[in-house]
Amino acid sequence: MARLDDTNALIAYSGMDPRKAPILFAMVALGIYTVVHLALPESMAVQLATVMLALIGGAYIGFAARAHDARSFWIEMSTAFLFGVLAFLGLSVHWLFIPLGLLLHGLWDFLHHLRDFGAPVPKWYIPFCAIFYVAAVAVITLLFVL
Repeated sequence: MARLDDTNALIAYSGMDPRKAPILFAMVALGIYTVVHLALPESMAVQLATVMLALIGGAYIGFAARAHDARSFWIEMSTAFLFGVLAFLGLSVHWLFIPLGLLLHGLWDFLHHLRDFGAPVPKWYIPFCAIFYVAAVAVITLLFVL
């Protein structure tokens, strides 16, 4: 069984520098994300962004399940719940809760980078999310404001 910190097999087989691969993948994902949001009517784009924010919580549920201590488990489960609440508020109250949730996701990953608490996350996850979600905040905000 592969360790959580092992480099993704796709990156290893591609010959890419493992430190640069998350940046490239984040930029490609952001391009796709932007095109899809531009192609959708605003109400559907809000719904898609809401689903994406809720799915982020799913990633933390997975990290919580892999945690081998109760403290990390409950920290990650609480974070997953928070992202779910922000997604719901983004859909039912105002879309601004979505970029707020994405920004908090980037902050949460930065705190994981410091490795002071929480469940371990893959090494590629933090730079990918730092780039993708901060840029996605700008895309969503500009898209819904303009």
